[in-house]
Amino acid sequence: EKNCRKAKRFSQPRCEPPAQPWASTIDEKVEVFFDSADFGWVKTIRSELKSYCKSKEVGGSSLKCSTNLRYCRAQNIYFDLRAIDFENSRQRFCENVFEDGHVGGYCEVDREALSKQGAHKSALQSWYAELERYTSLSFRPDSLEHCDVILDERPVIFMKLDAGINMFHHFCDFVNLYVSQHVNGSFSIDVDVVVWDTSSMGYGDFFEITWQAFTRTARPRPLPLAHYKNKRLCVRDALFPLLPRMRLGLYYNMPVVRGCSRSGLFKAFCDHVLRRLGVKQEGPTALTRVTLLSRGTKFRRILNQNELVGALKMVGEYNVTVIDYDWRTVPFLRQLEITHNSDVFIGMHGAG
Repeated sequence: EKNCRKAKRFSQPRCEPPAQPWASTIDEKVEVFFDSADFGWVKTIRSELKSYCKSKEVGGSSLKCSTNLRYCRAQNIYFDLRAIDFENSRQRFCENVFEDGHVGGYCEVDREALSKQGAHKSALQSWYAELERYTSLSFRPDSLEHCDVILDERPVIFMKLDAGINMFHHFCDFVNLYVSQHVNGSFSIDVDVVVWDTSSMGYGDFFEITWQAFTRTARPRPLPLAHYKNKRLCVRDALFPLLPRMRLGLYYNMPVVRGCSRSGLFKAFCDHVLRRLGVKQEGPTALTRVTLLSRGTKFRRILNQNELVGALKMVGEYNVTVIDYDWRTVPFLRQLEITHNSDVFIGMHGAG
């Protein structure tokens, strides 16, 4: 909120000295952290929003984006997908797939301003490759005369996804989707999600249950763009959310302010996902619940694991659980339940 006082923030980040090189004082360091890794980041994206196509009439089209088209919202947008060779493509994010007139709306495009937003043109950094040829159309993209498929029952969220077999990378997708919901001001699950993928390759998703925190229609996972191949697709309300590998974004390329912690944004994300997925926390219990994550892979293994577990059990104050989070035997929802009901969680770093 624009006029929210610091004392009224959702949470208060903490930063340890020294303040340099990020700021002159600890208070300034806290603000740098808040703006880069907390709700201040939402405020930054909102402040960047600019209209690149203004509607010609009430109910026409519009395109509004943040700087470098990292986040966009479109009304009555048109896509001609007939030129995309989904079947033979081995590239998930082909660039230059559209010509003038293949993507656009019934509105007046500020072509000069739009053309200056390509500095971050890259598959998972911006939507510029998909929207740079956005064109002023001579027709309204809301009838079967110009559209083979019209998605107008609910808003559509287009997603360009990072690796779905790796929790770190895939949750970069979910974190940025959550941040985009704050920017957009809506957390409704009555939305459709379409994965923007210009190939017909499969997508492995070990964490697909997480989609249920954001949409009720992805069962078990969102539709790929190839579902609409050879079609002229018209969407009444479209969201192009923040992407997983943005420059200085969240959280793959995040500029970490060393010595700072307690991001309210990340806590809110965790609480939001757990609540939407129905993950409950039991306790407290008489014994401290200690969970040790055992790796079933070749790397990142605790060499003296048996010795460590034995020492913990001898204390008498711990309820020790050793678990291997193998997606084939322990579904992700169960993994969340175990983790959420651990007082102490021990494991090696890294997602591999």
